[in-house]
Amino acid sequence: MLVKIIVTVFGVGLIILVNWYFLFSRRKAFQAELKEKGIQPYRVHS
Repeated sequence: MLVKIIVTVFGVGLIILVNWYFLFSRRKAFQAELKEKGIQPYRVHS
């Protein structure tokens, strides 16, 4: 019975952590610039 409680608490903790990461973490925002003829250049950062 104790193992089931520990696994459940661990699972709920992981669910909370994943939701916090995707919903509440801050991300860098970028705004696209319009160049000639309506082309939007972009750079990929690795």
